[in-house]
Amino acid sequence: MNLPSSAFVATFGECDLYVVEGHNWVLKRGSHSLDTATLKNDKTPGWLPLLEQDYADFQEALVHGLTHLGPEESALRLVAFPAQDLVLLGLASPSAYWVDLALRWVGKMGTWPALLPALHALSLDPYLPQSTRHTAKRLYYTGKL
Repeated sequence: MNLPSSAFVATFGECDLYVVEGHNWVLKRGSHSLDTATLKNDKTPGWLPLLEQDYADFQEALVHGLTHLGPEESALRLVAFPAQDLVLLGLASPSAYWVDLALRWVGKMGTWPALLPALHALSLDPYLPQSTRHTAKRLYYTGKL
């Protein structure tokens, strides 16, 4: 199926999310645009506001926004969304706010092997609130909240 160069998927607060060819995603906020590569390579914090969404609601909005692509292509695009990279970006933030939001997403998504070192480090970080450290520790050992 041929797609236009970009297709609108959903709006989250001030952020519009688009899917583009090659299973890439673009986040537009005002006049700024960030693509999947900026999330994976540059670690641009512009993606962080997506973590303010409840993970289940976020996934539902993506599924709804991708329905125009057909079931197979929608499923491929949904899987291609860099949710794990977004979570890792949030966990690496110096702000406990973003760390907490990322941990909520982990609680809904579950853990994956590359995430475990970050969770362990957060559980030992004396600069984070105790509740955040405990959540990270619980996720590290159990994979759920």
